[in-house]
Amino acid sequence: MEDTRRHYFRAGIGAAQVLVSVLMVAVVAIPSPVAAQPSEEELKLYEGDFRLEVIPDPLGFFVKDGTLYLKEGGIDSDGEGAPLIYQDGKFVVSPGHPNAFEFKVVDGEVRLYLYSGSASFEGKRIGEDEPAGGEIFDLSDPEVWEQYWADLRDQGLTSQEMRQRYLSDIAEELGMTIPELEQEIEAKTPYWFFMFRAASRIPEVFEVFLSVGIYKGLIPKPLEWQIRGDELVEKIRADEHITVDEIEYSSSVADISPLYAEVAFDPTKRRMPIVVIQAGGYKSSRSSILPSIFRMAKQGLFGITVSQRGVDGGAGLDKSDAWVTENYDIIDAIEYVKENYAEYVDPTNVNVWGYSGGCIDSISLATRFPDYFRFIGPYFGQFEWMTEIGPQAQQCLDGTIEDGLRSSLVCHVSKDYGGTPSQVPDNWMARDNMLGVINNPYSHILMFSDIEEGKYTATLGQMREYLAKAEELGYTNIHLNVSDENDTYRWWHAHPGGWDEGGNPDLFYSESLFIPHILNGDYPEPVLSQQGNMVVLGYVDTRPFTVWLGEGNNAIAKLYYELRTHEKVFQLERMSSDPAVRGFIRIPNPHGKRHEVFINGRPAGTVGPEPELEVECGLDDTVVVREL
Repeated sequence: MEDTRRHYFRAGIGAAQVLVSVLMVAVVAIPSPVAAQPSEEELKLYEGDFRLEVIPDPLGFFVKDGTLYLKEGGIDSDGEGAPLIYQDGKFVVSPGHPNAFEFKVVDGEVRLYLYSGSASFEGKRIGEDEPAGGEIFDLSDPEVWEQYWADLRDQGLTSQEMRQRYLSDIAEELGMTIPELEQEIEAKTPYWFFMFRAASRIPEVFEVFLSVGIYKGLIPKPLEWQIRGDELVEKIRADEHITVDEIEYSSSVADISPLYAEVAFDPTKRRMPIVVIQAGGYKSSRSSILPSIFRMAKQGLFGITVSQRGVDGGAGLDKSDAWVTENYDIIDAIEYVKENYAEYVDPTNVNVWGYSGGCIDSISLATRFPDYFRFIGPYFGQFEWMTEIGPQAQQCLDGTIEDGLRSSLVCHVSKDYGGTPSQVPDNWMARDNMLGVINNPYSHILMFSDIEEGKYTATLGQMREYLAKAEELGYTNIHLNVSDENDTYRWWHAHPGGWDEGGNPDLFYSESLFIPHILNGDYPEPVLSQQGNMVVLGYVDTRPFTVWLGEGNNAIAKLYYELRTHEKVFQLERMSSDPAVRGFIRIPNPHGKRHEVFINGRPAGTVGPEPELEVECGLDDTVVVREL
């Protein structure tokens, strides 16, 4: 029985992981009659190995005993392959499948063609030169996915229907019912997988492929989701029309250098809106988002994606603090772009969004830089970690936690927080973005999640709570878009990309909900109110002032401020537990004037004429800075 299961998995999953769109329209559950195999004379034409240049993995084929096989283990392997079916003059993985392969004799040479929807792609024999007119099927091209979805709609099929067909087929092969198969998959799939995919029963074909592979032990360890193939990355960086640069810069708040980011833009355009897109995970490479900023550049935006500290060759791994002061790495990259690419960008139109870990970047920036971004798009990520991993922090520190991606995340966060919630409660509180809803009534914040997310993580519940708090405050700038089983497009937990890349192509469509508004300048530039209330989670950095508490990540205080013409008032009320922690207030002083300072009603000296004024204070002080 195990051999049968493994062979079936290889024929379905092995092909699925390398075929275009991951065989995205799945296997038809009820086989139809299969046409006769090609004649012996025809098969002689196909002798030898063939390949198709499909990014990220070329496809290899061979003929054996009168059957065409799709290679497994790479194009140079000699192992088993998935047999293809000869139907209506073409080879297919299953009857009725829209991806088909055909051999043709062109100029006396045998060539292999792939037909996917309305597109066709030419292959070659292994060892031969590239065929004239050959084409690379690029999974980063949004037009390819748009055509796929158009073909899918033409067939009247949904992702859920295709998932159900696949499950029905494989359950029959394994002698199970669909509920039994789903139960087995869920029971034997490691939790790290659910953390990444959000739910084991997401109605998505690729998720089922991988779940079955993990269940059967054919995928022995976590896949490197964040790393795209070098071939695709280099292809993007070598594009003739879009400029892609790696930038190197230093931190403005810590002794950390170098830091790295990557930018993509159309050099023929000017005053482009800046869009920052951040990858998921912690710690994670920017490479998974490179295709996204490339797509943004094609649409007339200036794209940036920033590597986290200590990743992609950058420094500062030992100074990571899990989405607090290291958010300045993103701000510093933007400021570098404003200075060094000034002729291309509109410095007043800055926007950010991110996926999973990048969602935390986004909401943390919304909390701490409330008048910096016009649009902020958090996709399916945590707004605070106490609920999800706080209870397991001690297990990480004493070494009793289970292995896997989830454990790695718990341990990274616990280490960078400085301990468990009971050991360093102020550090955990300073990272609770739920407390900072009050800070940003300015940016247009559009949150994305899927209904399935709420079954396995706290993210959807946190987004709903965040929205409810904002509505209680009377804010109208915060919105939540939750997809469910009735929607054509689903915001499943991934990055934009092909399912064969661990991505979710539906997220391409989500961008249409805000990118036209960014391009049109519909979101207004945020302007801080002249007076208001905030919660300072370590720090808050606005155009008129910066408030910094302790180390920037270990203290919290309520803040009331007034920005008068010649006087600025700051009233702090400590929320964290340590009364000994102190901070400072920094105010721009572009005209070089002197100011007198009062703390709790008492004179505390003068400051100026430096271009920035800095006043030290306690977390329960009232500070007045008055122009002389």
